[in-house]
Amino acid sequence: MTSLGNFAIVARCAFLGNMEHYTAQIFNIGNSIIDYALTIEWPRVIFRFKVFSFVLSGLAFAAIIWTLKKHREVLVRAAQEMEQVAAKVAEDKQSREEKKYLNEEWDRIKKLWLSHSSEEKRLALIEADAALDNSLRQQGAEGESLSERMAHPASPRLTNTAEVAFAHTFRNELVHEIGAVFDQVDAERAFKAYESALKELKVI
Repeated sequence: MTSLGNFAIVARCAFLGNMEHYTAQIFNIGNSIIDYALTIEWPRVIFRFKVFSFVLSGLAFAAIIWTLKKHREVLVRAAQEMEQVAAKVAEDKQSREEKKYLNEEWDRIKKLWLSHSSEEKRLALIEADAALDNSLRQQGAEGESLSERMAHPASPRLTNTAEVAFAHTFRNELVHEIGAVFDQVDAERAFKAYESALKELKVI
């Protein structure tokens, strides 16, 4: 028992000695930290921190502005694309409606032409001339008459220009010359010229 008691006392003394050593080290470290903190020029540190914060805030603000600018560009581009799509849809719809109307008009003109009446055939030629004239005007050809529109730079280059010119001259004779003779052969040639030109323009 005496030996065990002595061993316990020795161990306790060693433990307490170690504790005192560790406590002294911790105390020394704490004093070192305090001494270091006292040597720091806090006004300069705070100033640098403020500068860093200011620069960081500026960069963040610039990033926000850049993001908003890009977002606005995306929205504007999307809106423009939507407008273009809407305009294209409206244009296609208008084109389909116009073509439908012209097809109906041409059916009516064709019925006049197939009539056995020379007067109705004469009227069919006049309206066929007007249909071609309107088609060229819608495609940007300017002028006071069909002849002028066909010569305009914006006018489509028709493959049967000479035949259309003949048809227009024949039509003018029927309209403006008193006592003009309705020649069936020339009328057939003129009507065929109008019909070919309108088909080439994809109007009918």
